[in-house]
Amino acid sequence: MATSQFILEKVRKRDGKLVPYRREKIERVLTLAGEATETQLAVGKLAEKIEQKLTKAYSKMSGKKTPDVEEIQDLVEETLMDAGLHRVARHFILYREQRAAERSAKSALIGKTVQTDLSINAIKLLRERYLLRDEERGWYESPKELFERVASAVARAERKYGADEAQQRRWKNRFKRLMRNLDFIPNSPALMNAGTGYQQMASSIAVPIEDDLDSIYRGLHDAAKMQQVGCGTGFNFSRLRRQGSRVKGIGGVASGPMTFLKLYSESAKKVKQGGKRQGGNMAILDVTHPDILNFITAKSKQGLENFNLSVLLSDEFIHAVIADREYGLRDPGSKEIVGRVNAKQVFDLIVASAWNNADPGVLFKKAIQRGNPVPSHGITATSACAEFLLSSYEQGFLGSVNLANFVTDDANVDWRRLKEVVADAVRFLDNMIDITRYPIKRAETICFRHRKIGLGVMGLAHLLIQLGIPYDSEEGIKKAGEVMRVVREAADDASEELGKERSPFPDWKKSTYCAKSKHFGEKERKFRNATRMAISPTGSVSMIAETSSGIEPLFSVSYVKKVLGGEEFYYVDPFLKKRLEDTGLYSEELVEKIANFGLQGAKEIPDEVKRIFVTTHDIAPEWHVRMQAAVQEHVDNGVSKTVNLPSSATMLDVENIFLLAWKLGCKGCTIYRDGSMGEQVLTATAMLTHAESNTTRSIREELKVLANNRSLSDFSR
Repeated sequence: MATSQFILEKVRKRDGKLVPYRREKIERVLTLAGEATETQLAVGKLAEKIEQKLTKAYSKMSGKKTPDVEEIQDLVEETLMDAGLHRVARHFILYREQRAAERSAKSALIGKTVQTDLSINAIKLLRERYLLRDEERGWYESPKELFERVASAVARAERKYGADEAQQRRWKNRFKRLMRNLDFIPNSPALMNAGTGYQQMASSIAVPIEDDLDSIYRGLHDAAKMQQVGCGTGFNFSRLRRQGSRVKGIGGVASGPMTFLKLYSESAKKVKQGGKRQGGNMAILDVTHPDILNFITAKSKQGLENFNLSVLLSDEFIHAVIADREYGLRDPGSKEIVGRVNAKQVFDLIVASAWNNADPGVLFKKAIQRGNPVPSHGITATSACAEFLLSSYEQGFLGSVNLANFVTDDANVDWRRLKEVVADAVRFLDNMIDITRYPIKRAETICFRHRKIGLGVMGLAHLLIQLGIPYDSEEGIKKAGEVMRVVREAADDASEELGKERSPFPDWKKSTYCAKSKHFGEKERKFRNATRMAISPTGSVSMIAETSSGIEPLFSVSYVKKVLGGEEFYYVDPFLKKRLEDTGLYSEELVEKIANFGLQGAKEIPDEVKRIFVTTHDIAPEWHVRMQAAVQEHVDNGVSKTVNLPSSATMLDVENIFLLAWKLGCKGCTIYRDGSMGEQVLTATAMLTHAESNTTRSIREELKVLANNRSLSDFSR
């Protein structure tokens, strides 16, 4: 029997698919088992013995066909036992049992057998928010079916541009690979609604509010319709007349914007987005509005827990803050000045309220206006996290590239593959505009005229970790800027190519791109999309991809997780785990210690590892802002970034963060002081008292000195 001439070619996976046989996979399993038990193994000889047994069992003369994965693992276990490597074999047996339990748990979550490399927590999140349920059979679609559903729906837009069935199928497969490989994931509404009766795929909408009752209640109605199908909402209440002003025709007095903000908040509580999550909302008020003080302290007085608040600040206001002088409050209707207040005191109240409640954030008017590609359509509001800048009834279409997936084995960025994924992602997002169902006709009109998309990123912190670069370092800021420049250029190029293939966005002739080519001699770039970039928080999608959120640093490297049945286990960041395994330091005891006491306090961990695996509270506030500014330089919409602070942070820290963000050209800034939302530390009255006692002004004093030499406008990009 010439079994030695038999060559095994295929292996059957658990899902029934045949894949090429690879000996290195067996060697990898043996190597890991040896490392985990600190046992030196003759990996090559053991793998050869396993192959001999496979050859004997699956020779052509035996009549048997192709082995499956389970049978190969049985032979690994048997070979280890035969070699007297009982401890290694026991470890391998436990590993198999754990993986089997995970597969069983995943299948239990879905209600049917499912094969996926996604984690249990990712599957649980998908089931809670995105997977469609077959009510008759009682099971959910699998992650594979989810990606198939979304890719098929998005690829249907190709028909509009003349694609035949074969071309449409090719794009479906490319879009599916983007998601299946976790290289790119679209926003939550796309995952929830694509291929369904809703098919509303925008993440946000700006609902305009004018100073009349019809507009106010029309806005309330429109917001509820959009929240119902998974869309966040942004409002600017700056046009509403101030509290106590006369209402012509009925002889009454106006209740002011705060009354209607409360009304919108109560309405949002009643409507869950897509029936699966609470509505995300942004309320904006201009700092010149006469009711600005009530708005700033609204979280302390009225709760408004399902609203983010932002104060819109002009450069003139910032200049007045630095010079410690008064500025004018203007009537929203007549634009007349109806009062004057000290700018520093108002700014101190913003700072104190943010320190106390994490709200309001700040938006910088000049930076926002400077980035508006179609000035004839002003920016009405932003998305709930301020990453998308929107005209009236405009909607934001978002998706994020997973930067952590583009680091090569030799610790370099795979620029070519990154550019390819960005190009496909731009097409994906542009297609989303075409297939979306618009509950509000005015939204459809403006979206088709501007075709704004917001390609973002996630996994920046994990990219830097793989490159061995600390997040809070000059090299980290430089590398982030380099990566974002490449992403932006690739997105611009892809949108320009789509503009040639499909035509540029209809308002291109009204845009700043056309003006620059006509009046400043710049290269004419007929983009398909008025904006291409926006950095969203990626809370859910980064959890699915199991990577760091947006451009944020790691929040933690190890912590306790609860899984099905309430069982607890210690989670460790996968890149930290690999680093510890590579250096021979990994153990369950060390992971537990890190989870309880933090990485920086673990004496066993080398300093160079601690330096790279910094978490958000290890990072000084200045580095958070500098990272946001470095990314913002390459993003035409906004950048969602939270400056996380320890509970011990002072109001001066918050003030310095806001002023530094303005100085560096950010479009907005948000802070969160640890524990501030869990307890109401100060009342609104106390905020003023504490803010006024905060007399040290480092960034403010720096700007004041600079202002004596040249215009402050030079210090905001």
